[in-house]
Amino acid sequence: MELKFILESLLFSAQKPLSVKELRDVLGAATEQEGADATAKSLAKTKDTELTLALEELARDHEAAARSYRLACVAGSWQFVTQPEFAPWLRALVGIKARPPRLSQPALETLAIVAYRQPLRVPRSSRFAV
Repeated sequence: MELKFILESLLFSAQKPLSVKELRDVLGAATEQEGADATAKSLAKTKDTELTLALEELARDHEAAARSYRLACVAGSWQFVTQPEFAPWLRALVGIKARPPRLSQPALETLAIVAYRQPLRVPRSSRFAV
């Protein structure tokens, strides 16, 4: 198996973007699994530069294939993302999520009571002279 296809399967299956370090850790952990083959053992010591080169090659392959998705590196982590021109259909599928209110009505009422009952602190400079 080729490294870039292994990385592709990992990124496709991941629930979150993966950094090169996380990918290297997964490759190392694969050797500890029962039934690890020679390929898994040979990839356990893969260097970061090799992983980065394989990821960049994979990104070029996906771009050349003109697919509806691409491989992108965002903030040092790699993930599959859809092409921007497919946004209208994705919004229809997922829906536009409205921001939930930060505090519930009971929480706001509780804060209002607490704020109302706080002692009033007057700075010393504004106190009346007695």
